[in-house]
Amino acid sequence: SVTCVSKLLAQVEDWRCSNRSKPLAEVPCVNHSQCSYEWEVGAFSECLTGCGQDLRRRSVSCRRSDGVTVELGKCLGSAPVDEEPCSNFSSCSYRWTTFSWEACSSTCGSGLQYRSLLCMRSDGVEMEDELCKGSKPRTFQACTGASGCNYTLVNECAMHTDN
Repeated sequence: SVTCVSKLLAQVEDWRCSNRSKPLAEVPCVNHSQCSYEWEVGAFSECLTGCGQDLRRRSVSCRRSDGVTVELGKCLGSAPVDEEPCSNFSSCSYRWTTFSWEACSSTCGSGLQYRSLLCMRSDGVEMEDELCKGSKPRTFQACTGASGCNYTLVNECAMHTDN
């Protein structure tokens, strides 16, 4: 950029230099072999996800000393990264997730059945139980197994005798 400066090299208002023509901020390169090239990078975008991992991006270009954007191969070295991982957990919610009940612990009679329980973040990541609010669902319950019972069919007939 071009600014107006005093004889003491202090920046002053542009109107103080008004009697002179303001030089160009960028001078065209007539002979491109004499031009210099440098990377121009924009600011990274915000992390867009409300809950979890994402990528944030920025623009990366190669600029010639006269201000013209040119192909990336003209700039020396590797191009600066144009994206990077980011995390945002500000909008996450947490809930209890229950799994199916296991088989009854008894195959004949009273027993217990169990199920797994996890505290899950809204992006599907397992979290510590303390983050899930509300009453914690049961992880066991009473059950009655019958698959291993041996049944015998008994036919009871009432015996009636006449005196």
